[in-house]
Amino acid sequence: MRKWQCVMISGITAAVMVLGGCGAAGNRTDVLSASAAGTENKQAAASSSMDVREAPAASSADSTESVSSSSDDDQALADAFNKLMDEVQDSVYPGSAGASLNAAYAGADILTWYVNNRASLTAEKITALRDAYLASQDDADSFTQQLDAVANSILYLSDDMAEGELSDAGWQGSISWTADDCTLVGQALQSSQTASADAASALQLILSTSSNDIQDENTGTILVSGSYQQLAFDGADPSAETSGTQADGSGLSAESSGTQAGCADLSTEAAAFFSSAVNSLNQDVAEKADAAVADLKVMAASDESAAATAVDEDPYYHNYESLYVQRADTHILSALSLTDSYSHGPHGSVVFAGCNYDPASGNELRVGDIFTDKDALADVIASAIADQYPDLSIQTMNNDGDAASLIREIMNNEESYGGLQFTLSPAGVTFWFSAGDLSAYAAGAQAPCIKYTDLTGIIDPAFVPETGDSCAIALPEYVPLFLADDSGRGVSSFMASSTPGSQDSSETGTVDVTVSMNDQQKTFTLSGSDPAYYLLVRGSERYLLINMHEASDQEQIHIYKLPAAVSDGDTQDTDWGSTDTAATASTGNSYGLYGHVVLNPERFLLTAKDQTSGSTGNTNIYYLDESGNPAAL
Repeated sequence: MRKWQCVMISGITAAVMVLGGCGAAGNRTDVLSASAAGTENKQAAASSSMDVREAPAASSADSTESVSSSSDDDQALADAFNKLMDEVQDSVYPGSAGASLNAAYAGADILTWYVNNRASLTAEKITALRDAYLASQDDADSFTQQLDAVANSILYLSDDMAEGELSDAGWQGSISWTADDCTLVGQALQSSQTASADAASALQLILSTSSNDIQDENTGTILVSGSYQQLAFDGADPSAETSGTQADGSGLSAESSGTQAGCADLSTEAAAFFSSAVNSLNQDVAEKADAAVADLKVMAASDESAAATAVDEDPYYHNYESLYVQRADTHILSALSLTDSYSHGPHGSVVFAGCNYDPASGNELRVGDIFTDKDALADVIASAIADQYPDLSIQTMNNDGDAASLIREIMNNEESYGGLQFTLSPAGVTFWFSAGDLSAYAAGAQAPCIKYTDLTGIIDPAFVPETGDSCAIALPEYVPLFLADDSGRGVSSFMASSTPGSQDSSETGTVDVTVSMNDQQKTFTLSGSDPAYYLLVRGSERYLLINMHEASDQEQIHIYKLPAAVSDGDTQDTDWGSTDTAATASTGNSYGLYGHVVLNPERFLLTAKDQTSGSTGNTNIYYLDESGNPAAL
């Protein structure tokens, strides 16, 4: 993990920084140089290797001495390596506070050991040393997770942020390794145990909301209202037997029974694989949200009008953090963090931040971890902004008209700008610019999306997802989001927004949801409040899923078929969104997400709730059928 800068509001606390350091690097110099003398002997031998075949046969005594020396050198290497592995076992606990810093510290020590003994080491030899150490462990699986966290950290210790990260971790040595060294050692130490694609597709996440309100000490009312969202693994067993009555042929709550073969195992494997990334994201979100509320408390304490107007229904100061998961696979967990805050001014602020993590290690993935040519990246982003926001005037206090140079400044000056914010989805990479980042505040936010084929040579191919026919993308409100994929089904512009409607008999009221696609617009009047949106892609078809909160804590999903899109961004069908496939899918029951995150249209969780009794029914796995209806898997 790394510090949250500027836009990110707060950073890893000092306490975590202390946890990151496991002691001064000088305490480990005996381990790192334990076989240095043997290395010198090896280097001398290597320098005369061309003459070996012409030399006369060695005597028996000479051969014995040579074998003995080689064995001693190998043992010295093994002893030094084992001591480093002991350090990993004692200090690196994936998912705990400071785990990524501890992994970086251990990785730096291992790389230093490798550099000191490079002439005697190959990738195969390092892997053999790893396997020998694993064979000696009573709990090899647990240590494999620890070592994988270190191995993944090593792979990222060659970028321009490595020195700062190691300083944060308390490592006091000097960087003597190259990017090739990081690749060789990191890959040699990685285990062959990785989550399969099937396991990743079985991942089920749920969003939970926590409150961090601050009350006025005198009145007891809420002076600063705060909340933030975090991720958890769904506790429901998707392989449990389910049964229901098919009400109207829609497929929702279709009668089914029995277990899905291997489903529980895949879900468990996926949860174990993603646990470090989820824990890291949750820790960062909570720290950022708590720091933001603490800052608002200081401001509110000196504002007399804040205490006078603070009421539970409408707090004067607020900070609300929302999460929108964009992608979760074996290469990345990517989510958008949206912060809605107000601190006594002419208007509030909405700030976007990308949250990207390596699932295996829990390490945060930065620009340099994913993109191989940041200079070219700035040019591509600037071109996308010009294409997707042709009327935008690039102008800030420090820049006038040059989008590429402004993006480079944002990317390279994290202290002032907070860094380049981005998320990865199955459709492409979206770069998030909050209002005021690129132009006047009144111009709003910009979120250009660039498809992966347009980033060839700029993005690490490991982060390019396999081409698939299905994906799901969580959508924030009020942001004109540009979506594109490599098959030409891209939507030029998509935006969802809502306004309060009239009160109905349930006292819940209605919401007018307006959806814009390119130059077309459609408004739906739905019962409930707090809509959540997902764009679902299934083959050549697109659907909008809207989840509404209704009376008595019930939820209801609505799914609308959207017009097809062609490569130039125009839509083919003007009569769209006329069918709500899920709103009348059953009698007596409502179906909602209840916090479940939709990651895949072929496999998502819905929960039934009886509209009369209010009791919650089964949580089952559904998929979109050929008609766009949710059907039980």
